[in-house]
Amino acid sequence: MKAWINPPVVEETTIAESEATYYDASANSVAMCESGGDYSTNTGNGYSGAYQFADTTWQAAGGSTQSAYQASAEEQDAVFQDWYAQHPEAWPNC
Repeated sequence: MKAWINPPVVEETTIAESEATYYDASANSVAMCESGGDYSTNTGNGYSGAYQFADTTWQAAGGSTQSAYQASAEEQDAVFQDWYAQHPEAWPNC
């Protein structure tokens, strides 16, 4: 068995950091897929914001405004991450 003279440095990542990275990557890819990353998107088709939430889903997910496009990017990201953690199937095409 070899002994390392200079053992490799392995950066430790906690589960929380790993999950945050996963959700950040998922959020970015879903937002780009759904709206091109435009948080103010409101095309009048019943879905709005970066993640194209239906108003009823947005409100059920805890959004503080009537529609997602009216909320800040930070709120949309937070609501998306919480909802996506429980309902990833809600974005089957992204």
